[in-house]
Amino acid sequence: MAHEGASKQSMNTISISRRQFARLLGAGAAVAAVRPALSLAVTPATTPVTPPITGATVVRLSSNENPYGPSAKALKSMTDAFGVACRYPETQAEALVESLAKLSRGRAAQTPQFPNLQASSHLVQFYLTDVFLLDTVARFIGDGLREGAPAVAVLTESHRKGLDQRLALRGIDVAALLSKGLYVPLDAAETLSKFTVGGWPSELGFNTVIGDLIGRLAAQGQGPLVRVVGEMVALLWNEGNARGALRLEDLWNNLANKIPFTLLCAYPLKTFSRETCGELLGLCAAHSELVAGENETADFHKEIAGTVGSIKRSLADIKTKLAALNLQKSPEQ
Repeated sequence: MAHEGASKQSMNTISISRRQFARLLGAGAAVAAVRPALSLAVTPATTPVTPPITGATVVRLSSNENPYGPSAKALKSMTDAFGVACRYPETQAEALVESLAKLSRGRAAQTPQFPNLQASSHLVQFYLTDVFLLDTVARFIGDGLREGAPAVAVLTESHRKGLDQRLALRGIDVAALLSKGLYVPLDAAETLSKFTVGGWPSELGFNTVIGDLIGRLAAQGQGPLVRVVGEMVALLWNEGNARGALRLEDLWNNLANKIPFTLLCAYPLKTFSRETCGELLGLCAAHSELVAGENETADFHKEIAGTVGSIKRSLADIKTKLAALNLQKSPEQ
């Protein structure tokens, strides 16, 4: 019985497998009849023949292939961005520069800080490179904008572009500030021409062009002081017009006596020489503070600051003595 059961089980198993196999064969035959290409026979592949390219043939390139290269506008934009390409964020950049300076046993050039600006502060910086100037200006203007202070940048075209790029890297929305009128960039040469006659700045014209603008910005609120950075004096000095530059510095000081604001003037050191030492001391004396420059100019800034400080003390002593002499005079004298 056991053998007979085992035979039945074995036969049943074989029978089921055969039926399944038959069904598979039937299904395969049906598919082959409908789609002969699915048969087991391999059809030799045929290679399409590409027609020869003639003058009238249009060759379609892939979407990422451009035979013409970038446009002139794109090239200009890339070139303009070289000055700030591969730059680290502000705080990380300073830490990185300091670390690299230590490795090379040097001293890093620190961007000047402006923590305690007072009303009518009139700062001046002498610089060697545009990179250092723009970093300083971006700190001066950028810190003010973040605090809610309106800002005016009277710079050359290249410096205005460099400043805008650095402000953007500091996370400042320049377009939004422009639309609100809180950030006013002006071309230095064009603005200077509006109130200068024969190389001599007009006080009336200066007050109309610059004074009215700063007055409107200062009247917008009771927040931080308006911050102004200017290169108009540097343009006059570079033209050999030292008297015109000193005149413009005096106009800035006169305006600061009427409207509270802070001003940063910038001069490239390459425009000075031994022949202009006298005017240089007068130029420094027109400012309230000398902003530090690059490491290479440390000795120069120290010497100038000491000399100007001595001159200011001497002038103060002279004024005090004159006042005492006037008080000692009798009415008959």
